[in-house]
Amino acid sequence: MNIGQKIILGFVVIAMLFGLAGGAHVAHLMKTSSQIDQIISANLGELESAEEVFYAIQESHSTVLQLLVDSQIKAHEGHVDHINQTRDTIKSNLGKVKAAISSLEKATLEQIANGDPEGEGDELREIQLLKGHVNVFFDLTGKLAALLEAGEYKAANTLSEKDILPVSLAVQALVSDLEMDAKEEIEAALTEAGADIERNIWISIILTFAAFVSAVGLGVMLSRTLAANITKLRETTAQLGKGKLGARVEIDSNDEIGQIAADINQMAAGLRKAIVTRYDFAQEVLGRTRAEKDLHSSEDQVRLLLDSTAEAIYGIDTDGLCTLANAACLRMLGYDDSELVGKNVHELTHHPRPDGSLYPIKECRACHAFREGKEAHVDNESFWRKDGSSFPVSYWAHPVYRYNQITGCVVTFLDISEQIKARGALKESYRQLQLSLEGTVAAVSKSVQARDPYTAGHQKRVTELSIAIAHEMGLDEPQVKGIHMGASIHDIGKIQVPAELLSKPARLNETEYKLIKEHAQIGYDILKDIDFPWPVAEIAHQHHEHMDGSGYPQGLKGDEICLEARIVAVADVVEAINSHRPYRPALGIEVALDEIKKNRGTFYDPEVVDACLKLFSEGRFSFEEAT
Repeated sequence: MNIGQKIILGFVVIAMLFGLAGGAHVAHLMKTSSQIDQIISANLGELESAEEVFYAIQESHSTVLQLLVDSQIKAHEGHVDHINQTRDTIKSNLGKVKAAISSLEKATLEQIANGDPEGEGDELREIQLLKGHVNVFFDLTGKLAALLEAGEYKAANTLSEKDILPVSLAVQALVSDLEMDAKEEIEAALTEAGADIERNIWISIILTFAAFVSAVGLGVMLSRTLAANITKLRETTAQLGKGKLGARVEIDSNDEIGQIAADINQMAAGLRKAIVTRYDFAQEVLGRTRAEKDLHSSEDQVRLLLDSTAEAIYGIDTDGLCTLANAACLRMLGYDDSELVGKNVHELTHHPRPDGSLYPIKECRACHAFREGKEAHVDNESFWRKDGSSFPVSYWAHPVYRYNQITGCVVTFLDISEQIKARGALKESYRQLQLSLEGTVAAVSKSVQARDPYTAGHQKRVTELSIAIAHEMGLDEPQVKGIHMGASIHDIGKIQVPAELLSKPARLNETEYKLIKEHAQIGYDILKDIDFPWPVAEIAHQHHEHMDGSGYPQGLKGDEICLEARIVAVADVVEAINSHRPYRPALGIEVALDEIKKNRGTFYDPEVVDACLKLFSEGRFSFEEAT
């Protein structure tokens, strides 16, 4: 679309909007004019009808008065014809009045039907009242004529003054009201017409102003757009004139200026292809020289960085050939740069099997990094040096991407020979520590048993049964080891209980029993500050707790009691009931098993009880064999 078409289109749109607004304005004026004409016409008709009623009643009243005057000065017998003549005149006027009232009523109803009911209800009531007065008036004139024919002049005169005159005046008053209403409606209609005309004049002014502003706005917008595009053309042509053939006009328009911009851009592109100035050529050569220097500088910096790190690094392409190797890599493997770069690293250094053969390259996890696009970390392989020796390594392989394509990977590795030696020493140290700890626990256990000869071997037997239950429940070895240690010294708190109570041959009283019960808390206080790798202190503390919370010393319930303590608790009560005590003989294994069976789920963990019962029922454990 060219510029002229844009301007024409803009003004056509403005003209259409203005035409629509003007058409609506004219239609409104015509509707208003029609409504006003209807109101004025209807009210003028009412005025004419009201005047007819007024004059007809006035004429009839005057005729009656004249008849009374004539009747007083002339003989009655001579005026019968005159009375009849007067009666005919009044009857004629009655017809005119009724016709005029009918016109009044019809006009009023038409106004109501045309949507102008304001005040018309009152007019209808006045018209109905007027009808009644007119009928009364003419009835009274008939009576008057009858009285005059009968010669009763005085009665006729009284009827005229007291009845006919008030009715005549009332009719005239109603007619005057109707006339006044009609005049007021006409005046109101004219006033409304004037106000509407004034409003429409202002609307016309506003529409004209809006059209003017729209036209000015359109002109300003077009001028600014044209000026901006022309400025772009001038700037671009100036740059092209200075030899900057890469300059382009950025105009998104499909008019004449847009076409000119496209032509200039096409011309500049053609010149760019056809002409290469000395300046451009020199700049291009200079740019390439700088880029090469920067590249060499970057390569030197990268090389310096790679050679300064202690970690060995080499790169391989997708064929497995070495693309780079830093100083640490060459030093660890014993190769020169020329002996490694460009060679297959996997074949030279990687994955020898115990028989000396190489792993297939498809099994090489370093090569998987560029084949699968995933990083890899390996710490259980060895690299072989140039001299045939090997060393354990930990290496990381990272895929390398260029233009969203994997071009190889970078491998970083460390010699972990010293770390492996350190791990062995650490394992041995840990083993020695474990042995020392176990020896300490065994010594403490023996010291407790030494103070209580009647329960000698109790902790040992409890330990053996606890271990058997733990294995039956499928616990792992670290947990079993913890149960072993905890059960071995679960009664360590008895070391502070008076020896005479431990070996008393009679039942303990309440106070003595309370002292015995304190051994669980005492055992915990002794063990809690020792950093065991197992819950040894908790076993000593909780092995007399019950699942329903009725145990001691804390009244723990269910899972609040650690599993190890729940196992030792079952083993402890079974061993205690089965063994001899100073205050009673041994009750036997059946009684012991009945106890845990009876209180399964109440005092004792159901799973632990089931494992214990299974061991004895299947004959896979007995205290005699354990001892």
